[in-house]
Amino acid sequence: MINNTEKRLTVCIPTLNRCEKLRKTLGSLLAHEEKNIDILVSDNGSTDETWAYLTSLDDKRLRISRNSKNIGFTGNILKLLELSETDFILLMSDEDYVCSENLGELLSSNLFSSSVGVIYPSVLHENKQSYYYNYSDTTWEKNKALNKFVLSHSYMSGMIFNKTFINIEKFKSATLNEDVVLYPHEIMAYMILCEGGSLISLSSAIAIQGEAEESEAIKKYKYYEYQERVKLFRQYSRVVYELGYERKSSNIFYRKMSIVAACVLVDEVINKGNSSLSYLKEMFSLKCSRLFNFQFLFYSFAFFIKRKIKPIQKNN
Repeated sequence: MINNTEKRLTVCIPTLNRCEKLRKTLGSLLAHEEKNIDILVSDNGSTDETWAYLTSLDDKRLRISRNSKNIGFTGNILKLLELSETDFILLMSDEDYVCSENLGELLSSNLFSSSVGVIYPSVLHENKQSYYYNYSDTTWEKNKALNKFVLSHSYMSGMIFNKTFINIEKFKSATLNEDVVLYPHEIMAYMILCEGGSLISLSSAIAIQGEAEESEAIKKYKYYEYQERVKLFRQYSRVVYELGYERKSSNIFYRKMSIVAACVLVDEVINKGNSSLSYLKEMFSLKCSRLFNFQFLFYSFAFFIKRKIKPIQKNN
């Protein structure tokens, strides 16, 4: 454990109407003796016992904030960024846990330099025996980082951002007309890399998955249904376009999106008997490049053939 009192990291926890989950998560975090962290919780207008619980706590490391009304998941994340007093923030869900031993080692490392933009530690399953994400200790060049992690690491807990690379006003402007941004942390990682921050992946885990429960946003916007995926693709294409970064970076983002869109077409549309024609029209109407259209068709064909070959191989 670090003996100095310099605050290097703020653990940021957005929460809404999940008091019992938060009790376990925050209680576990406060039980650790790390002194050089801040812990910041933003209550997004909860109507349960969340605020009463937060105001009952007495810990000098803890700061709490309450929104008078629900400002949305993205709004609450941005609020945490604005309120945090350290450059580096660790995003945690209110249902997941921090691995204190690894956090202590991380805080004593030299990773918190001004050039580091994103740190992606590994993520442990609840049983602590297997990994949800299992990475190596690697510093990634920008384009390789975009190819490896964009739209491939959607799990928020454990992500560490250097907020000096996040232009909050630019982010707000790009998402101004969006109803909800389900994965603002994905957009932030993209922004940081485009702004020149480096990305480091770690073999050690900082986040341990808790018992999953649908958030308010997920209950309202069922992203796992293919119609909602279409909305998500539309949103990503608009936001990336509005951010206006160089074409090479946006094309990498669109390529990763074409892979996900192709998987949805084959698994959720064709195999489940939904209208593939309407889905194709939606994909081709996105504000992406012609390259996206070609890649989407290529990956769709490849995945379709792969799905057809597998049953044949099993029968043989």
